[in-house]
Parts: sequence; C-alpha cells; structure tokens
Amino acid sequence: MVPPVSGRLAEGVHTLGVGGTVVRYHVHGTGPVCVAHLGGPGIAWEYLRAPALERFLTMVYVEPAGTGGSGRLANHPHGYTRARYSRHLSGLFRQGVKGVVRGALPRGGTGGSRRFRA
Repeated sequence: MVPPVSGRLAEGVHTLGVGGTVVRYHVHGTGPVCVAHLGGPGIAWEYLRAPALERFLTMVYVEPAGTGGSGRLANHPHGYTRARYSRHLSGLFRQGVKGVVRGALPRGGTGGSRRFRA
C-alpha cells in the first residue's frame, strides 16, 4: 500500500504564485508524477482528466494562466505564450511539484513536443 501524500502533491486542488500569477492545479491518483497541461487558456482542466492513468500515476492537471481558477494576465491576449506557460511550469516544479524528471511541452499545433528537464 502506498502511503498518503501530503503537501503540494496531496490529492485535491492547490494554488501557487508563479511569476506574479496565481496558478491552480489539481492532483489525482498515486504513483510517479505526470503533469498534464492544456494547450491554452479557456479550456477546462477536466478535458484532460484520465482516471485510468490515475490508477498508476499521480496526475497533476494544471490550469494555465487565463483558465479556471488561475489568474488572468493584464496584457491579454498577447501574454498567453508558450514561453510564459513554460516559465509557469518551471516555477510550479521549483516551488512544490517535485518528482517530475522529464516531460514534454506541446508545440502548438505541430503535433510535436519540446523536451525539458525539471
């Protein structure tokens, strides 16, 4: 049996201040950490919810800036960029979502991804 997780990866809803913006994320499941990030503002995080994966992974569903309970940007619509989303994810990893070793960021519409190390 896996012991319950506490802190930033405990099951439920969490918020962090990253780069002057509140970022909300949801944690479900147990196991290695997997971060699911929507492609842009305005799409509900539940769209990516994957209960089958939650049986084996700790899924972290991020609400990007401009979506749901995350903060809006003052310079809308020009501030919602991949670079900003990357900075928010990096801040999320530095501040609390530990255990992510490798990941991939989508390359808006090209079907590819951009690798990064947390």
